[in-house]
Amino acid sequence: MIGPDICVFGEVSEEMVSLFYLSIAMMTLWGAEGYLYGNWVSRGITIGRVRRNCADAHHFRLHAETQQQKKQQQKKEKTPQLTPEESKAKLDSLIAEASGYEQEAMSLIGECSTTKEAEALRVAFLGKNGKITGMMKEMRMLGGKEKPLLGEVVNSAKDKVENAITQAAADAIVGELKERIDKESLGRSVAIPSLPNFHYPMGRRHPLSLTLGLTTQIFEEIGYEAIQQPEDSPEIENDFFNFAALGMPDDHPARDMQDTFYIDAKRVNSTDTLLLRTHTSAVQIREMEKRTPPFKIVVPGRVYRKDDVDATHYPVFHQCEILAIDEIGKLTLPHLLGTVKYFLQKMFGPEIDVKYRASYFPFTEPSIEVDVFFKGRWLEVLGCGMVDPVVLEAVGLDPTKYGGFAAGFGIERFAMIMYGIKDLRLFWENRKDFLEQFPSVDLAIAGDDDEEKARDEASIGFDDYPGEIV
Repeated sequence: MIGPDICVFGEVSEEMVSLFYLSIAMMTLWGAEGYLYGNWVSRGITIGRVRRNCADAHHFRLHAETQQQKKQQQKKEKTPQLTPEESKAKLDSLIAEASGYEQEAMSLIGECSTTKEAEALRVAFLGKNGKITGMMKEMRMLGGKEKPLLGEVVNSAKDKVENAITQAAADAIVGELKERIDKESLGRSVAIPSLPNFHYPMGRRHPLSLTLGLTTQIFEEIGYEAIQQPEDSPEIENDFFNFAALGMPDDHPARDMQDTFYIDAKRVNSTDTLLLRTHTSAVQIREMEKRTPPFKIVVPGRVYRKDDVDATHYPVFHQCEILAIDEIGKLTLPHLLGTVKYFLQKMFGPEIDVKYRASYFPFTEPSIEVDVFFKGRWLEVLGCGMVDPVVLEAVGLDPTKYGGFAAGFGIERFAMIMYGIKDLRLFWENRKDFLEQFPSVDLAIAGDDDEEKARDEASIGFDDYPGEIV
């Protein structure tokens, strides 16, 4: 599936195709050093220098693998080995303990009356070190047959307690608002016999809202479920969901590129490390913990990073990511490339040229970056890859049974390309002369049933804008 049809940049020689095959194959077989090797060869760097650099990378990988093996060996030595009879008895004990925690949680939830109490219960039972969540750590002591039985009981308890806490928090919010309204009431209502007939002109959709809605709609049309509710896609995250579960432990260098804003956890009565999320990938972890494969989700949302403000950087921006998980073999690299190409054709037109490049992300393996040839030049638009087994293990999914792919891109990036906007700061200045250049309703997807709607003046597509946005 990978060949000249994908690597589209004019005349393609046999040598260029061979180098592309070599880069992808080495990335798949050898990881980071394979990718470096393929890149160096494709750039014409001498074989001697490639060997020296690959030797350094190979030595680093061997050192990392040795350290990982030592940790696993130490973990095995600390874990007591149980006989089959002891393992079964331990399973019965743990199931009874999990049921006890579930009953305790449901009893306390029934007495919950405020949102703070609901959050405290969530942390106590479902947090990273919560009573129910912590039961998963006991799996290492059980035999292979007993582990899935305990996981089924613990996951069932988590679902019941989480649903009950969510409902209790919703009820508490209603009660707190009613209490606040009663306190702040004027004591009597004022009847206004008539209101003046004010004329409010029709407003315009923000270009980011237009782009975000269009990208989400494209994936929804091919079966992806949008995750947008605040309780499912929180902008305040903890370290586990934002970094650790995505293959970025405390000392991982990828964290340096995602410096963000941290929150004083003590002020919100939390024991977690809280931060403003740096990507919507955190929602993928949350959904994988809650769902049973197969599933496909699309996650649009606002994210944050500690960037200096200039024409191409801003500390607040938007991302959209997709995730598809199914049984091993049902989702492969060609499925990912086909999904990405379908999306880009819907966004930029059916004749768009697409180019794939080998890359690296901590949470996918292999990883790929995607470029499109648009308005006379190649533009980098998104990153994607097959979900790394490390991520699946972090959320309790067996990487020998399940696999999938993920992709993500910046909404501001797409909007700037589509509308010819050269300064990112225009999105946040709220200038009327800027916003009036955009339609008042959502954009229609070209080639779909709503194409007649797309011809309406109020729903013009980006190709209908002459020149560049000013």
